[in-house]
Amino acid sequence: MAALAIGSASALWWWAGTEGSLTKALRWAGQWQPLTFEQATGSLRAGGRVERLRWQQDGMTVTAQDVSLAWQPWSLLNGTLKLDRVAAARVEVTDERPALPAPTAPPMALALPVRIVLQEFSVGQFEYAGRSAASASAIAGSYRYTGLQHRLDLNSLQVANGRYSGRAALTSAGPLTLEASLSGALAVDIPNNPTPLPLAFQATVTGPLTELVLKAELQGTAASPAGATPPAPQPLASATARITPWAAQALAQADASFRGLDLSSLLPQAPRTQLTGSASVRPLEGSSPSWTAALQLVNALPGPWDQHRLPIDKLDAQGEWKNGTAMIRSLKAELAGGELLASGQWLPAPPAGKPATGSVALHDWQLKATLERINPAQLHTQLAPLPLDGRAEASGQGASVRFDASAQAASG
Repeated sequence: MAALAIGSASALWWWAGTEGSLTKALRWAGQWQPLTFEQATGSLRAGGRVERLRWQQDGMTVTAQDVSLAWQPWSLLNGTLKLDRVAAARVEVTDERPALPAPTAPPMALALPVRIVLQEFSVGQFEYAGRSAASASAIAGSYRYTGLQHRLDLNSLQVANGRYSGRAALTSAGPLTLEASLSGALAVDIPNNPTPLPLAFQATVTGPLTELVLKAELQGTAASPAGATPPAPQPLASATARITPWAAQALAQADASFRGLDLSSLLPQAPRTQLTGSASVRPLEGSSPSWTAALQLVNALPGPWDQHRLPIDKLDAQGEWKNGTAMIRSLKAELAGGELLASGQWLPAPPAGKPATGSVALHDWQLKATLERINPAQLHTQLAPLPLDGRAEASGQGASVRFDASAQAASG
């Protein structure tokens, strides 16, 4: 019996090293899994290449083109799956599955039956199509599972015109703890400027999965113009957040600050700005998701809209989101040589057959504003330079909008 077992194992090992064994193994796999392939070459023992692989089940389709694999099957005798290389020229994922309810509790463990060493993986182009769409290219890195920890090293990732790298480590036994970082460089096109603006991005996420701390920073990398007085400030934005995914309030805290931020460097259609300020979000007590929000900013580069500027010098706003209703408690803006005060609220339409209730029963949204000494010419250069005082009220329900306004020349 021992001789027979040894002989069978030797024959299997010899067969696994022959050309065509990979094709045969894929055919066997297709009998047990919804897997199809085209034009496979190589051996099961040494690895090989597959022109096209497709896996499809329950509305999910994954297609990989020009797939290559190299691995060390002997490593399984030591309880380790060791892969030298897994690569694909293109991977497409189509997700047509119905939306699933979010898990009500975090996973207790993420252990695997064997240790894994993936020394190198790469994907030339990745496309995802589902309820949202995403694409990336030049993906490369490595992965290791030690039995105690999952570790991913991302050597390169390109999304749009940005290149990123990072690493992540996640424990496999509870309480699951994550330590991840991501850094990158991107070049942003600026209107009327042939030279893109280089930006640097850094972010970290740390802590147990039940209470993660996020920190992120975006900063310009170009040097200030020589001889500038004062030196031009480099764009800088930083943010911190505490995230509790399985709590009643998933966003436990968020703060952001920015300095010298030019919106047109991030969105080409946005006006040129030089914004300095801060924003914060805090949860309200209660079981339903609700938050307060505050925003303060100063714009050192105000100007009319038609000159691709933002006609706001200073803004201070306080708001709230509660029970599906967004409210602007107060908004004070210094703009166009005057002042704007505003408040308002918005709520989704009530379900069919149920009338709306409360102070906004007739409207899905309301806005009230008062103006004092606003110079229209500073909003748009084609308007008359006559300072105005006034008031405006607007409301809407679905496609129906009501608007009432009055204005007069400012006194004095």
